Amino acid sequence: MLTILYEWKNSLTLFKKDTLLLLLYSWYKLSKQLYKNMLYFFLVTCFIWAILSSLHLVTFLYFRYNYTQSTATISLIRVAFPIFQYIVILLARPTLEKKDGHYIISKGLQYIPSAALTTLLYGLSRAFVTGLVLCGYMIFNFNYQLFVPWLVFFLQTHGNVWLFLWIWIMLFLLDFKPSIKNCFRSVWFGYKMALFNLPITLFLIGFLIGFYKIISFIGAYFSTVEQDLVYVLFYPIIIALIATIYIKRVHDQCSLYTGRGNA
Repeated sequence: MLTILYEWKNSLTLFKKDTLLLLLYSWYKLSKQLYKNMLYFFLVTCFIWAILSSLHLVTFLYFRYNYTQSTATISLIRVAFPIFQYIVILLARPTLEKKDGHYIISKGLQYIPSAALTTLLYGLSRAFVTGLVLCGYMIFNFNYQLFVPWLVFFLQTHGNVWLFLWIWIMLFLLDFKPSIKNCFRSVWFGYKMALFNLPITLFLIGFLIGFYKIISFIGAYFSTVEQDLVYVLFYPIIIALIATIYIKRVHDQCSLYTGRGNA
């Protein structure tokens, strides 16, 4: 318990002026590098996303009265977005390797089974957390009028606000060799980082809720295709921020994850 309290206090140093300015500068540099790397794959990225967005639009126009077909098709198309996120995370992670097409293909394919299993474990853990909330409601018999609106908000935003946790887990995974054991370790370390950095965790939750509110507000004035492009445009900035915090905290808390002294 004392260790957790110490780490909470230590994580607050991230908001000190000098440290915060350095963090913002690192965030800017990583964001700039991400967009530079993405520009390298600009034509391919735009071509693939144009096809997916067009399919999404066609699905909405022709199957909007057929709920089953529409849902199935859109769900299939939406699978592409985690792949996009996965590629951006590969580009955002700290490494001395040259981040070119060979890196994306070789590294990406090498970790696909582990990334899929880790994402599944992460999804199961989210379901477990939701189950705990429901059990708490039944056991403690919370006030219905107060609890239900909060639960609806929790379920609606749970996947969105915990995006940073999935990204931390993926970054841990990519720092290990691909294996089943390391999939479990990555999920554990991701939750451990969220727990030992609670002030930062709360900050990221608030930041991401605000981000989604702004994007939803902007997206209301655009078509379906344009909304997808707005998300694609801004997501690298979000991933760059989360990756920057990951790099900083892993460096400061190395012994928590490796069991050795800080490197």
